[in-house]
Amino acid sequence: MQSNVNLEPGEVRRWLSWATEAWDHGSQATEDFLQQGARRGRSDFLADQTEGKLAEMAFARFAEQFGVDVQVSSEHWADPSVADNHNDLEHVRIRGREVRPPFATDVKGTKGYSQWLLAEEPKASAPAAGTSDPDRRYVLVKLGLPDAFFRDPEGWDRGDRAEPVSATVAGWAKASELFIRRETGERLWTKRQIDDAAGDPARLLAMAPQVKCPLKAPNRCLPAIWLHRSEEDWLAFFSSLEERR
Repeated sequence: MQSNVNLEPGEVRRWLSWATEAWDHGSQATEDFLQQGARRGRSDFLADQTEGKLAEMAFARFAEQFGVDVQVSSEHWADPSVADNHNDLEHVRIRGREVRPPFATDVKGTKGYSQWLLAEEPKASAPAAGTSDPDRRYVLVKLGLPDAFFRDPEGWDRGDRAEPVSATVAGWAKASELFIRRETGERLWTKRQIDDAAGDPARLLAMAPQVKCPLKAPNRCLPAIWLHRSEEDWLAFFSSLEERR
């Protein structure tokens, strides 16, 4: 199983162009899900939307190893509040046959050094509409986008200096497994603390969180290293896409 994927600069430009169209037409939500009540400016919106689509692309490449064809949507929505119901696996083909998974899946893109899967509330606790299994799945993809991209996404590749972007599919979890709940203003634990906890949730929660930046909105959380990430875990994930509704 190969968890690492390289995304070419042309793919970054394609999705940056899509994000620009989304901004111009208002076809995607502008809320900042990491900061309650805030809206994103143009640069933040373009960077976030492009990061999200690159994560979906990387996951689609990863899924090919398991005979699963994930179609990444480029649709623009007349009403961004409904969009895709936060379900990135609505359109899936397995061995050439289209299937509708019984649960919703949210593919989350994050920076390459991130140590956490964060799922914003109240979405993480809400059942996904139109699915028989209300326990949403989350997939975490770490992306090696340069810091310059987040500062100025439209000027990121000036001078043809752009290089392929590395991506790592870090793992998956059910919403019900994101047992750590943190409120606005609370902090998370560092990589060193996660390592010291050695997979013991009680031991981690007994430590005083040392990450400097507090959360800007309520989230349900799980250390990235605690995600389901073995080949057997992924076989179980992809097999469950075909379960009867």
